[in-house]
Amino acid sequence: MVVRRRRWAAAARAHFGGERVIVVASLIALVLAEVGTVTRFARGETPPAIVDAPRARYRQAERAMSEKNWIEAHRILIDLWQTTKTHDVAASLAVVEYQLGRYLHAARSMTFAIQNLPPKEKPEVGERYREGLAEIRSHLGTLLVSVSRPRAEVLIDGVSIGQSPLESDVHVLPGTHEFEARDERGSVKETVTIGAGESRTLRLALAARSAALSATERATAPPRSGRSLPGEDPTPPQGETQRSTIPIYVGLGFTAVGIATALGFGIVADGKAGDARAFERRLPPNGCNDASASAEECAAARDALDDQRRNAILSNVGLGIGLAAGVGTLAYVIFWPSSSGKPATGARTDLNLTMTGREVILSGSF
Repeated sequence: MVVRRRRWAAAARAHFGGERVIVVASLIALVLAEVGTVTRFARGETPPAIVDAPRARYRQAERAMSEKNWIEAHRILIDLWQTTKTHDVAASLAVVEYQLGRYLHAARSMTFAIQNLPPKEKPEVGERYREGLAEIRSHLGTLLVSVSRPRAEVLIDGVSIGQSPLESDVHVLPGTHEFEARDERGSVKETVTIGAGESRTLRLALAARSAALSATERATAPPRSGRSLPGEDPTPPQGETQRSTIPIYVGLGFTAVGIATALGFGIVADGKAGDARAFERRLPPNGCNDASASAEECAAARDALDDQRRNAILSNVGLGIGLAAGVGTLAYVIFWPSSSGKPATGARTDLNLTMTGREVILSGSF
């Protein structure tokens, strides 16, 4: 395996040139050497994490990498990653993604490989992984992002990357990016411009909510569904009562029914009064006291008068109910306590009722 590593390092230097590629070539050689540990099976040593069918797929990826067929190697490793999420698969995937110019994906894969390296692994493996990550970071911007409150959602350019505190550094492509932290109590945004190979620290400070809302906020804040802010008393201040609209609708209903009843029975009473006057005109001058008066017409006249009185009474009762309901509703609207606990001032009511013939006129101002 040592011979293979040296061959890879020499081939990479000859093919690419430059000192930087030595790190990548060494990392590739290390990844390929991991597959060669199959000889340890024969010696009864603990097998690596990749066995049986996954190991065969890993060998296919190794061959594709040795042939510099990075696209085929990436396809095989992505498929293998669905079932075998181990440090060596992640490291191999990082190498292939680096060669394809997918630096963000490569950084994530190599970070996973470092975080999930078994304690029993040789120290040089972890050292090579960290060197590889450093090479990948030379093409990216790296930020250590902290948030002033835990469990706040963190977003980069509108895409969520997890909740605070974040488990690792954040890698971004060189350029300008918008960082945001938000929770149920507020949000904060910061715009950062960073270049390739730069490392920065970014702290997102979510504003603390004041213990109580100001008087202006209380007056303008929309109603909330049973949830109060931290430090805010969920009950309204003393003297402030929420007005219910139910009495208004009930009062308007009784007003309408009462006026309709008064009009209906008033019309009937007016008709009966006309019938009674018609019967009286057919009677002698002395009315039913005259001996010549017809008993039937006198009875019909009395019945008409009784009906007129009965319907007039019902009309007056309906009118009374309607007026009482209307005045009560109006008083409820005008004189209900305001937020300061005092009734509204400056209101004036003026109601006028006029009954002429078959008309009942209700007017007023307030």
